[in-house]
Amino acid sequence: MLNSNKTIAGIVAGVLAVCILLVGVVALVRDDKKSEETTTFGATSASTPVTDENGSTVPAPSSSDTVTTTSPAENLKEKILGKWMDSANMSGYEFFADGTVKVTYVNLDIPFVNLPINGTANGVYTLEGDRLTTKFSIYSATIDDSFRVTIENNMLSLYNYEELETATYTKVASSEPTSVQGAADSVVAADLEGAWINSAETKKYSFESDGAIYVTVRNEDVSTTTYKGIYLKQDASVIIQYTADGETVTENYTYTVVGNTLSLTDAEGNIYLFSRSSAASGSVGTGGLAGKWLDGAGLSGYTFKEGGVVDVTYVNFTVPVINMPINGTFTGTYSTDGDKLTISYSVYGKAMNETYTYAVAEKSLTLTSTTDGTVKSYVRQ
Repeated sequence: MLNSNKTIAGIVAGVLAVCILLVGVVALVRDDKKSEETTTFGATSASTPVTDENGSTVPAPSSSDTVTTTSPAENLKEKILGKWMDSANMSGYEFFADGTVKVTYVNLDIPFVNLPINGTANGVYTLEGDRLTTKFSIYSATIDDSFRVTIENNMLSLYNYEELETATYTKVASSEPTSVQGAADSVVAADLEGAWINSAETKKYSFESDGAIYVTVRNEDVSTTTYKGIYLKQDASVIIQYTADGETVTENYTYTVVGNTLSLTDAEGNIYLFSRSSAASGSVGTGGLAGKWLDGAGLSGYTFKEGGVVDVTYVNFTVPVINMPINGTFTGTYSTDGDKLTISYSVYGKAMNETYTYAVAEKSLTLTSTTDGTVKSYVRQ
């Protein structure tokens, strides 16, 4: 019986030894498997040397650390975010995560204007691999650039594919918001927008919100000519440029706007005053008369047009020589000289010449005959 018990104990011990051996083998296999998986998904063993982006050796991660692998393109998109300025801290870019960019420039030549100007502009950018494209508008001119990007040690290098030149910028701190999307671009001044006409009514500026300008001048024959150009506003200065008769005209002023009065001062100190004009009045060459004017009955009156053309409408008008009242509209010409108005037209072969002093106030026109002092009043239609 004793020998039988010893035999059973020996068998049990043998089975336990085999089980322990199997457990060890399974653990070893699992460790090897875990090691393979960790290596496959980016784990770095302690014996593998590790260097940072500048080439310096750093401590290797432990076997429990996981190293996240980021593609070079994604890494560049993160690195470019922020504000970068040139060595003089005057020109540069600020890139935002939403794809917008703020450009600061000094002595930048704008197409058409061909003048070096300073300022900032908001735009958009894309970064595909190491190729950067930027797009922004300045004074209604669109600027498109394409670069190859390199970033090392907080230094941004932009190689311009078109100009074949490289510009470098250093990263600096910025207090700007995280996006410039929707930010106002100080290209033009709201106080300048609209139409302005001088007191002699020989010149008119129409400042558009997109930086375009229309300059209308009255010629010696009372006709008018309008030129389209561009205006650049910087602080209290404005540059106006347009092409007239094949030549570039550039006007430089400092300016102030007080109420409905625009004051322009040139480099010699000459001051030019302009009054705000509405679309219905204040046209150059019309003496502020542009539009249709009728008497209190809404029957007789004048329609003053650009280029010195006028339509005269009358009811029961007694024409000299004919001596009978007639109705109708006749086209003629007119001119102004200060507050003097001259109207010339023909009625059935009879030349009519009328001269008045005139005054325009809001929607009323008063004509006082220089011949007999008769006063006529009309209302703008």
